[in-house]
Amino acid sequence: ALLHLGNVCWADSSSSSSRGDGLCNGTAAAAAAAADSGGCPLAPGAESPAALAAAAKLLGVDVQALAKALSTRTRMTPDGPITSPLDSKASASNRDALVKVIYARLFDWLVAKINNSIGQDPAPLASIGLLDIYGFESFQFNDLEQFCINLANEKLQQHFNQHVFKWEQVGNV
Repeated sequence: ALLHLGNVCWADSSSSSSRGDGLCNGTAAAAAAAADSGGCPLAPGAESPAALAAAAKLLGVDVQALAKALSTRTRMTPDGPITSPLDSKASASNRDALVKVIYARLFDWLVAKINNSIGQDPAPLASIGLLDIYGFESFQFNDLEQFCINLANEKLQQHFNQHVFKWEQVGNV
């Protein structure tokens, strides 16, 4: 579902072609088209509507509800909800935020399943912390972003070590 959502783009009203970044040109015509359709319309062609339909099916939600959620903003006021259409840049940001939240929750679910399967004690008397090149880290809760940061740091350190060791080998020959 997440990969399908990444293929959903919104139309650029100044031309019939769509851009991969989902950006509109921000003109008055684009704003009028967005207001008429309840939000910025999907990019022309078959890919965006098909990707949206596939993502909605896999997520178990209505296609129109998902399209509206991605292309409008609703604010709750004392007088009731106010729904405003979004341009394609804001719609693409909504899509990206939704994908990020789903990835993070999927990661948390996976970690919880692994912890349950190996019998991790939820209230341990002792714990193990990791020491890496950037120092000692001991978190009660690691999320997907921290995992990605740590992975990137370790890959950078590995690349640096390989480069330095090769340079030392060449210098000592």
